Amino acid sequence: MMLLLAGQGHLVAALLLPLYYLADATVTLGRRLVQREAIWEAHRTHFYQLATDRGFTVSEIVIRVFVLNVALAALALVSAIEPDARVDAATLALGSALVAWLLLIFARGKR
Repeated sequence: MMLLLAGQGHLVAALLLPLYYLADATVTLGRRLVQREAIWEAHRTHFYQLATDRGFTVSEIVIRVFVLNVALAALALVSAIEPDARVDAATLALGSALVAWLLLIFARGKR
């Protein structure tokens, strides 16, 4: 699906669909590189793992990620339907903000 979208010129839509997973992996890898950890070794520092360590249940995490993915899919659909650079910028900005918000919630844990 992502390759099809990208091949048809809908790069933002193709990026929005896996955005949560790309952000989680990229931030986690970057953080491990900065801390000079062996990135090839097993770890528990992805955001969903931090969330479980900080009080979220698996169900709470899965529901939040699912809702986020539905929102990202809706934004991708808007971006694909409306071929306008302003729409692309707005959908990518909103999608990025939603992903950052969920990652921050997972990093902080339950209060």
